[in-house]
Amino acid sequence: MYNLICFPHYTCGGLLTDILNDSWSGINQFGGLSSFEHNIGKIGDSDSIFTDFTQEDFDSIIIKAKSHQIPAGKWLSTHCHPKNVSVKKFPKILLVTTTTYKSKIYRWGRAYYHYYKKSDQSEQLNQLQSIDKHRETAKNYLTEFNILTKKNINCIEFSEIVEEKQCFINLVNSLGGKYNKKHLKKWKSENRFLYAKDFWSSFPVLRYYEAEYEVRMNKSYVYK
Repeated sequence: MYNLICFPHYTCGGLLTDILNDSWSGINQFGGLSSFEHNIGKIGDSDSIFTDFTQEDFDSIIIKAKSHQIPAGKWLSTHCHPKNVSVKKFPKILLVTTTTYKSKIYRWGRAYYHYYKKSDQSEQLNQLQSIDKHRETAKNYLTEFNILTKKNINCIEFSEIVEEKQCFINLVNSLGGKYNKKHLKKWKSENRFLYAKDFWSSFPVLRYYEAEYEVRMNKSYVYK
């Protein structure tokens, strides 16, 4: 039997996999940790929340893990939100949620700095084009990765991981992990922009505020 971490992209799935498996992985070009167990369960993805999969797709995570001879008891990772499938085959599930304002913005910040800024040729856009493009993209990150209340599911807010809250440390230890500050120290060094003094007024965060305004008010943002 395997345990499972369910998380939307850019919310510490790789970090948690390393901590709970007591492993140490390298960092890829998009700021993520590249452990095999972290990648094997990624049967799909979404900028918002990934729910477009079947029970068979979900169960294939176990089949793949066995075919690659991953030892029983290891933690695997997936971008699936398991609200519409049975999770009985996984004794323990850790669900990384984004129900708070901070969690959603931290997630968007990581996605922006590690992926969109590097890959979308933003330097070819003028200032207003860039603002429009990233505001529209930020709208995908307004969606919540919600809490599930099932006996084998434990939930932790993404912001509680970023801010290294005691509840996060306690949960890791209760799940059989060996919490060690070295893991988060490495992660923080790759995500130092989240801890910058001006993060909450930075370019991507301002685009998030504008995206939220447009969605809530059902009107376009007006430049001043």
